[in-house]
Amino acid sequence: MSSSNGDRALDRITALAAILFDAPMSGIVVNGRYASVQGAPIAAPQVTDVSIDHQPMTLAPYAHCRVYVPITRTDGSHLGTLYVADTQARRVSEKQLHGLANLAEMAQTELQVRGVTKAAPHLLFVMDAATRELTWLSDDRIELNLDDDDSICAALETLNHEDARAGLDVQVGHRWLRLGLRVTYCDPAGRPTEITGVLHDITESKATEARLAAQRDQLAQLVTTDELTQVSNKRGLNQRLQLLCAEAERGRRFAVAMVDIDFFKKVNDTHGHSTGDAVLKAVADTLQQSVRKTDFVARFGGEEFCVIFTDVDGPTALALAERLRAAVAGCTTSPVRVTASFGLSMCAGRNVITQVQLLESADQALYRAKRSGRNRVAMARRIMPAGTKSGRAVAA
Repeated sequence: MSSSNGDRALDRITALAAILFDAPMSGIVVNGRYASVQGAPIAAPQVTDVSIDHQPMTLAPYAHCRVYVPITRTDGSHLGTLYVADTQARRVSEKQLHGLANLAEMAQTELQVRGVTKAAPHLLFVMDAATRELTWLSDDRIELNLDDDDSICAALETLNHEDARAGLDVQVGHRWLRLGLRVTYCDPAGRPTEITGVLHDITESKATEARLAAQRDQLAQLVTTDELTQVSNKRGLNQRLQLLCAEAERGRRFAVAMVDIDFFKKVNDTHGHSTGDAVLKAVADTLQQSVRKTDFVARFGGEEFCVIFTDVDGPTALALAERLRAAVAGCTTSPVRVTASFGLSMCAGRNVITQVQLLESADQALYRAKRSGRNRVAMARRIMPAGTKSGRAVAA
């Protein structure tokens, strides 16, 4: 997937839109021009509300399903269009539409910030390079303590020749200001004698940047969270495992447990899928509440979960997994009492190992636990006793 124009802020938004829909194409169109494109561009109409078009295109890129969301100014007027497109027929969920609307708001904020920054009020002053005394050329002025601000002092030290320039952001009270400095006069020896300063008020754009960062964090969480159970989804799990596998090469130790709810199909067949969903939520909550703060819980798919125990050795990982097994077996919030089987694999320090290898190893141990009677913990290469009356010990 490629971006069109290198606009990093808008490209992040369209990339998130493509991830949210798992679609090959997305883009932002402003005034008939593409401000950002992921994948092949498509024609985007000017819409006033969310629009979904399932009519297949007859020309390349042959997009089958297209979703358009308007980007509006604060006064409600049209600013642009955010779109996502897929070459396959598909359903569009309310969660995805909600996420795309949030991205459209982020795009609106980003586009309007640029207008705010261009029109920002400014203050002018001239500074004597030797005494650093300021003479204000604008009606407004502020208390700018040049000698007390290390960043300004460092910038001034670089202004040592004709037409030298420097720029930085400074905070004065509750205001953020962008300070531009330039040497405007030098003595016959080439030493700066006068420096001109321009101050732009960027308080509003700084606040907007903070809001955008918070929105990006919220959306990033949205695309890595399982909608039903509210624990991490497989995408979030892969991201965490990729990081831990890299850290393992530098000596970090961790364990991965695959967790499968025993006889879950029977729960759905006997009590219905709504009860099955309630069981999944209860098990996810139990796992999340029973792990340490440094551990990680994700829904792997269906009735399977994955738990990562960080900074542990083998015996500690086994004890933690056994504690989770007992917690699931004793869960009282589930509408149907269930148990779970655990398959555990270890990543010892300084091992070059992939997340695929870890998950496969844990999965093999899980199958051994299920074949040996379920409701027990199995570690790669051996089965461990359950530790309570509900689970029976099985020889290696």
